Amino acid sequence: MFRAVYRRSVGLNGRRISTSVLHITDSEGHYPSFANSIARSHLVEFDKHGQLTFQPSAVNPFFVYGGDLTDRGPGDVKLLKQLLSFKKRYPDRVFLLAGNREASKTRFHTELHPKYIRERLINGTAPYWLQSRPHTIPSDYVKKHMLKKGKSAQGHTELIDYIQSLNIEECQLIYLNWMLEENLGCSHTFAYHAQELATQLGKRIDEISEGMILNSIIEMTSPNGLIGDYLKHAQVAAIIPNTEILVVHGGLTPINIGRIPGMIPTDEPISNARLWISQFNCWFRAEVKKWADSCPGELPLQLRAASSPLDTFSMNIPAPFRTIVTASMLDDNRKFISIPPEVSTYLTKNKISLVLTGHQPCGDHPAILRSDDDQVVFINGDTGYANTEAKDPHDTRGPVTHTLQIFSGLDDMKIDIDARLLNEGRVSTKLKMAQGKVVSQHYVGKLLPGNELVQCQLKNGNYRIVHQEDFIVRYKEMTPDEVEQKLNLTPLKRNTELTL
Repeated sequence: MFRAVYRRSVGLNGRRISTSVLHITDSEGHYPSFANSIARSHLVEFDKHGQLTFQPSAVNPFFVYGGDLTDRGPGDVKLLKQLLSFKKRYPDRVFLLAGNREASKTRFHTELHPKYIRERLINGTAPYWLQSRPHTIPSDYVKKHMLKKGKSAQGHTELIDYIQSLNIEECQLIYLNWMLEENLGCSHTFAYHAQELATQLGKRIDEISEGMILNSIIEMTSPNGLIGDYLKHAQVAAIIPNTEILVVHGGLTPINIGRIPGMIPTDEPISNARLWISQFNCWFRAEVKKWADSCPGELPLQLRAASSPLDTFSMNIPAPFRTIVTASMLDDNRKFISIPPEVSTYLTKNKISLVLTGHQPCGDHPAILRSDDDQVVFINGDTGYANTEAKDPHDTRGPVTHTLQIFSGLDDMKIDIDARLLNEGRVSTKLKMAQGKVVSQHYVGKLLPGNELVQCQLKNGNYRIVHQEDFIVRYKEMTPDEVEQKLNLTPLKRNTELTL
């Protein structure tokens, strides 16, 4: 039984008290990486029944899952069940965030409904984010299906006749595979679900039919399924009680900070961050309830895919800007960039010094990014594409794992990252904040010219530098002197940096 040391969230004198946080994000169905993060944690563990629980010695602990739990491995169901059980047993200490992968599953309940499935295959269009570049539409997948059957569509009439000859399940399978492969980035999800279903039912993989997979996915993504249950217990962001820690799935930009769906970039932002997050979470809960209560067969047919507010976290389709769920701390070419001054100023005014994010892969070690004045730190914990050079779509992580823990005390905050790199083994990265800024005597988290980020410090004392563009990541080593030269630190400036 959990007997962790609980104390009042605020002492009698109103001062902060010690709080500890474990953050994991973007597991994407890869159960081993999730389990490894738990195994090296000082806060959370698996009990004798294999369920998540807080360790008895943990002081005022919280667990945050940052979103994007499913799709790229055969661990979706297992992860969903474990996190939901954890949340229901500790509702005030476990935070589940909705990433774009969770929210996008609400489409399945609507777009796979039998009433309109044939019409969607005939006249359906792609999501708005694909409209400006070459893309496929549902009817293209019907033509592929016809070719597999030795048929071809000479014209629109033949296409319609073929669709009418299919049963509902066959139509749903074509549309589902179009969604997964062409606009959700889930080209192997169908096969992964087959593996998981075979294990769950105690059957061989060749005993799992496409119809079984389809019906299992439809059930899982329904309002009463595991994804539906996750969304009902999730939120879009969290400020950890009694800390200066904000957690979002994506990123904060001058356009989205302080704004909720329905607002536009020219609207005055909500100046109080806690009120802003509360209102955003209220909007999200209302949209989830609206979705869960809906009957797709009674809704007007919308032929453009992904047209609900939960598909874009916006009231306007197409969305005029990226919200904190789908934005990132990278530029349009997925390069590291400085924290915008408007963002760091907003956070500092609201006494938020640490922001935990995910969503965009950042190499084989969480990307720490410090503001120019060292008063705000962002940490992106998505290492899901650390092994992309292996060219193996089933192993984009390799041996890479990490455990990210934060220990917030009365007057300081200590960030602890225990990471297994792709080729260099384990490293321990620690960052301390006190008196409103970073006080650690190293340069991890500093952005160098050329969009290079000081990623971590190796055991030999050198720094590992990471450069990212799109999904291509390059690493190199620099000595401390070389980093200082890049930062234009004179001896006087260097001494100032290291004695803050």
